[in-house]
Amino acid sequence: MPISVGTQLAFVTLVSGIFLLEWTSVFVALLSILALAVILVGVLLVTKTSKGKGAVAKQVILFLCISSAFLMLYVTITSYFGIHGAQVFLPQSIGMFVGGIIISMKKITQLKLKAITRNIVTGSSWVIANTTLFAISSSLGVGVTYSFSQMSLLVATYGSIILLREKKTAGEKRSVYFGTLVYVVGVIGMSLLK
Repeated sequence: MPISVGTQLAFVTLVSGIFLLEWTSVFVALLSILALAVILVGVLLVTKTSKGKGAVAKQVILFLCISSAFLMLYVTITSYFGIHGAQVFLPQSIGMFVGGIIISMKKITQLKLKAITRNIVTGSSWVIANTTLFAISSSLGVGVTYSFSQMSLLVATYGSIILLREKKTAGEKRSVYFGTLVYVVGVIGMSLLK
């Protein structure tokens, strides 16, 4: 999750600054890149493991970059075409519905009502997150809004430790604590640019 968040933030910040012209001056561009660098240092610290265990394979990083690139398109393309607020949801809903049907066609016999019902909760959470993201991005800009939305890194990191009981050494815990602090400082720094 932290690596995915880092690549998503890098892509969205750079595209929103360069192509959506959210960087209003060279000074703002430099500060945005500095804030992004601080965020990425935080992400690296959060993902740091002792003795190289849990190293991420190059293929996994490639897939995360592809995923992040398409997520960046998903977040930025509406602003590029000047589509804001409620105008976004019907076309996206149709696309997600059709895409979901196509993806599930291969394994239609494996669909279980219990699993579908449980996933309605995650889908509802996605709707709330998406609605607020697109509603606010028109006033704050995609780069700032998306940076704040990725505070989910904190939930994922601490949730995996507390709820999923992911084991961490004392050094890894210190790295996670310091990394999340650095990450938050970077996100706050990014938000001050608006």
